[in-house]
Amino acid sequence: MLIMRNFEMLPTEENVFSTFCNNVLGRNEDVKYFYEMLMSYDFSASIAIDGRWGSGKTFFVHHVMLLIDAMNSNSNLDSEKRDKIISKVRMDDSIKTELTSMCAVYYDAWKNDNDNEPILSLIYEIASQLCISINSDWIDGKKKFCNLAGTILECLSKKNINNMIECLKSENPFEEIKKQRSIENRISEFFKMIPEERANKVVIFIDELDRCKPIFTIRLLEQIKHYINDDRVMFVFSVNIDELQHTIKKYYGNGFDSCRYLDRFFFQRISLPPTNKTEFYEYMGLGSRYYVDIVTRRICDIYNMQYREMTRYCSQVRTAVYKITHRDVRRCIFPVEKGHVLVINIIVPLIIALRNMDTSKYNNFVNGKDYEPLMTLFSEEDNCLEILRYFLNNKDSSEEKEDKIKITKDEMLMKVYNAIFNNDKEYKSGVMIGGCEFDNKTKEFAIRCSNMMTSSADYSI
Repeated sequence: MLIMRNFEMLPTEENVFSTFCNNVLGRNEDVKYFYEMLMSYDFSASIAIDGRWGSGKTFFVHHVMLLIDAMNSNSNLDSEKRDKIISKVRMDDSIKTELTSMCAVYYDAWKNDNDNEPILSLIYEIASQLCISINSDWIDGKKKFCNLAGTILECLSKKNINNMIECLKSENPFEEIKKQRSIENRISEFFKMIPEERANKVVIFIDELDRCKPIFTIRLLEQIKHYINDDRVMFVFSVNIDELQHTIKKYYGNGFDSCRYLDRFFFQRISLPPTNKTEFYEYMGLGSRYYVDIVTRRICDIYNMQYREMTRYCSQVRTAVYKITHRDVRRCIFPVEKGHVLVINIIVPLIIALRNMDTSKYNNFVNGKDYEPLMTLFSEEDNCLEILRYFLNNKDSSEEKEDKIKITKDEMLMKVYNAIFNNDKEYKSGVMIGGCEFDNKTKEFAIRCSNMMTSSADYSI
């Protein structure tokens, strides 16, 4: 039985390492510069990396964390991986000598969205990840470190908040309150327990904050600012700023200045660098001159697909039509077969994209009401015209030639579109366009192919 692969590439340890070493997103140089930026701060900076949903923010921060681990000689990364990671970026010699510089912690805010006190899960993640990532020589320090983390969690828990009431009723309430207020000092001590020779900075990456409930988002930001103020600790938030501002306004109201509010927490905002699509297409196996690959790349550009969208879309196209498209189309003999080749190489990738990106446009397109997406696909003269020329018959030409009937690109596309999607309305039988024939079953064939429910589909790709 064939097993279908997951359309979305998840940030597993293997995928993070592989995509970094192959520079799939073309961001390795950006990762290096961001690492150097973090190294340059000598205070508790907080940075927001802004990018649309699905643009690859999570992979970017995991790649930065990978480089941080590689550059820290006390991390648990094996030497072979360490050398390979460092070899993929051209680090300055002065930076290479500082192999005990930083350690990284990853916190998925969305996974902890149900917590009443966000700082609890954050402290837990910091303690657990640092104890694992720093090598085993620091045994006694780890025990004290984890014990102190436990004390902090206990002090922050609901149980101890309730105890504040009991404190006020005690014989010496001010002394008891003083003990409760020592939480800030304990958190400061918590970070100071990380030996400087093992890491002189801790970089905490907060991901998916813009997807959280408003109350959780605000409490996490406020608690970080209130409780953690240590020059050795830095925060990197990977967020969609627009969505985060909407989240803040949901809590405080539409008239609230959420942009200035966020300035309280972010020392610097940077935009996520764009992906290198050429590297990505090669990685996905779509870098060739096959017709379907040319069309797929063009569609990704037209709809400005983000990394996650491209991953899903390209995987769907490959599954739907790869087996039949990556062969010599000249072997097709019958006109109906040639018509199916055109549908598979051009129409099916377009249908899949429209269904993913815009349901309304998809419905209009497949119901014969809007051929604009097909026109847009061929709007650039140097793009895809080779494919159209293949479907001209001997009497037609796209240019002025003697003994030839000139047919414009738009006229040809209109004919093809109507022959496929309006066949049952305008034509009684099959329609010949060049060497291709389209009948009243061609539309159904196109939709079934786009659904990956034909013999053309290959679920193992």
